Amino acid sequence: MTEIEGEPFDASTHGWALWDLFVFEPWFLIEGILFIAAGGAALGTHHARLSWLRACLAGIAIATVTGLLGVRL
Repeated sequence: MTEIEGEPFDASTHGWALWDLFVFEPWFLIEGILFIAAGGAALGTHHARLSWLRACLAGIAIATVTGLLGVRL
């Protein structure tokens, strides 16, 4: 990993990045799983639950692609 200026990543000076990765980001995963589960539990038919799951997975894919497009290598 490199910084915007092109310097190598150093955990001792960039501790906030590790804090974000290991403390805050897992909560987004948990929230997403609960969001999918809540939608699936609230919908009555198998077709509705499957459509909900597909829509959630499409949203995850779009968010991942747009996030990766913003990464500087």
